[in-house]
Amino acid sequence: MTTSATRTRVEEGKELGGVEHVVLVDERGCPSATIPKPDAHSSTTPLHLAFSCHVVRADGQVLLTQRAHHKPTWPGVWTNACCGHPQLGESFREAVTRRLGEELGARPVRLALAVGDFAYRAVMAGGTVEHELCPVVVVEIDDEPLRPDAAEVADHRWVPWEELVRRAAAEPASLSPWSVAQVAELAALSPSPWSWPEGPAATMLDLPVGLGRPLAAGPLRARTNGNALDPVAAPVRAVLSRFLADKVAALVAVDVGLGEVADEVRLLVEAGGKLLRPAFVHWGHRAAGGDADEAVMGPAAALELLHTFALLHDDVMDRSERRRGRPAAHVALAARHRDGNRLGDADWFGASG
Repeated sequence: MTTSATRTRVEEGKELGGVEHVVLVDERGCPSATIPKPDAHSSTTPLHLAFSCHVVRADGQVLLTQRAHHKPTWPGVWTNACCGHPQLGESFREAVTRRLGEELGARPVRLALAVGDFAYRAVMAGGTVEHELCPVVVVEIDDEPLRPDAAEVADHRWVPWEELVRRAAAEPASLSPWSVAQVAELAALSPSPWSWPEGPAATMLDLPVGLGRPLAAGPLRARTNGNALDPVAAPVRAVLSRFLADKVAALVAVDVGLGEVADEVRLLVEAGGKLLRPAFVHWGHRAAGGDADEAVMGPAAALELLHTFALLHDDVMDRSERRRGRPAAHVALAARHRDGNRLGDADWFGASG
């Protein structure tokens, strides 16, 4: 499932006593050194080179895989089709082809670069960090049945692209943090997976990776926008999702009408904010000498919910019509009142709610 040249380089290296390595990159995205893969991931993982592969069928379905439950990073998490680390002397095209064969027993028939300079940093609950310059590649595979390697893949399924976009936005904790960020970026490029444009760095697909050799014609700067939010985004949303689901259910058990009010709070939270305040909680904890700790996500989520209260209050006072791309809560409650042909003043009902 790999080219003979790639197979020779990777397998001969291991036969000579070598181990799979990762390629470190500098702030410009230029390969600078290598370290053994087993030593790469820790609480201080350096920025290194990887790739993420999204497998697409002609009907627009995309492949999700569940990472094997014994993997040291993000075990059992659902994510994009496969990921991997290019080896020195190997091109991205060869690395993607190799990993597709090793993990899924699949062969690409079409391969394109969607996002050449994607980079991310994510922290597991135990403190292990992923920190990668990770070009995003989209692949179409042949019609042969998949043969997943159980050591890498616990399960797999095909889903419509639109369904994956909705899931990544509404349930980010159900997917790997890198795939959530990638899906959002890909969806912004185009609504159709196969119309994702190839950027100016597309030539990097066939350029062998070498130390000190730029990956593209010009410097490929490793983007860091939003990295400070990565440790909190998925965990805080997961805490809020569970908390609000429990509260909505408890209120509905008292009176169905209470569920409408609580549901508007839930919808406002799920519409998504920048989560700056939870990030301040996390990084303030770390700055004071604390370790990466899942317990911090409770107070961080509480602060985000307090901010949500402030938004609800401000929207009523300012008579704002919209918030986070949807009707403000008091406007939505008023609309529910009107749609139900209920007695009384709909607008006052919305503000009172």
